[in-house]
Amino acid sequence: MAKFTAEEKIQAVKRYLAGREGHKTIAREIGVSSGVFQVWIRKYHYHGESAFQKLYTTYSVEDKLKVLHYMIENGTSIRETAANFLISPFTISVAAKKRTVAHIPEKTATRPD
Repeated sequence: MAKFTAEEKIQAVKRYLAGREGHKTIAREIGVSSGVFQVWIRKYHYHGESAFQKLYTTYSVEDKLKVLHYMIENGTSIRETAANFLISPFTISVAAKKRTVAHIPEKTATRPD
């Protein structure tokens, strides 16, 4: 079972968006790291309340390649890319480390210069 329900995450993000409390304050109060809370905020920004519905998906090599190319071309972090595509940061990290396809440059595992 997840530590937080979708509704709890939504309410925390809405508190932040109301502008009366900072993300660090809310994160500390509910017991998550500020980094995790920022991911919730990004997910909500990109996908609204549907961002917190559970998804159990197997990603094809093509899907992973699309995500990695997006990350390279836009210089986004793994967390930001994960929020944008509703895919776990761990999945992206593993794909980057394996260099899912041969023509992905080795630099994929880190942010571009």
